[in-house]
Amino acid sequence: MAVKEHHVSPSASGGWKIQKSGSTRASAHTVSKVEAVRIGKVISQRSGSTLKIHESEEKLQGK
Repeated sequence: MAVKEHHVSPSASGGWKIQKSGSTRASAHTVSKVEAVRIGKVISQRSGSTLKIHESEEKLQGK
């Protein structure tokens, strides 16, 4: 079974996005990273997925 993950990462149009792995559309867009992390935690808890937080488009925070 595939691992379910949601990612918080910078959006190309500015701000931050929360996106499910393998998805082309974002679940949500926010202005701040703090808000994106808060919403991402709720989404990942409800869907039973892991939340990955990125510093940049490629780099995971704390890695």
